Amino acid sequence: MANMKTTRIGILGCGALGSRIALGLARPNTSLFLVDDDKVESDNIGTSIYGRRDEGKFKVKALLEHIDSVIGRSVVDISARRFPSKPIIKILEDYNVIVDCFDNAESRNSITACKSPVCHVALASPDYGEVIWHRDFIVIEDERVGFRYYDPPNSERVCTHLLGAGIISLVADIAVHSILGLIDRGETLSYAISLGRDIKISRI
Repeated sequence: MANMKTTRIGILGCGALGSRIALGLARPNTSLFLVDDDKVESDNIGTSIYGRRDEGKFKVKALLEHIDSVIGRSVVDISARRFPSKPIIKILEDYNVIVDCFDNAESRNSITACKSPVCHVALASPDYGEVIWHRDFIVIEDERVGFRYYDPPNSERVCTHLLGAGIISLVADIAVHSILGLIDRGETLSYAISLGRDIKISRI
């Protein structure tokens, strides 16, 4: 995959993380496929790249407009279908990299149907997030804590999806760095990112 002339990246989930990652990856030699069936609501303002003028639009449509305004006209396809769907999975067969930014267990677990390398990007608290390359990454809903993330067989992680603007931007930037590492060097490097008195970025 290293030094490929054109990279095709599917971004699944275009909320706080996915919208920032899409902007970070948009460039002339990259083709993006944006997937999200949600519309921009008031609680998306401030945690994502969307503004008041985007309210009521499908996220994929609003994100496409942002990419065009910042990068210029680029190669971007969009789908507002709910994932998983057979047509989307079929389209994703032609993409080199899949980026999982979904915020629900059903969609995240369904990504195992995709054949390309998958980068899972998740927030676990207002001060912790992860960027994980793992074929067997699954999510189990737990009403007590939100979502439990399993990276079998080694560890268990908890995700309550509490959003903090600082951690969102940092995790998105690290995800872009990791995805470009696969594209440029063929590496799949996973990271844990934490904010406290110090910023800590660790390989996992």
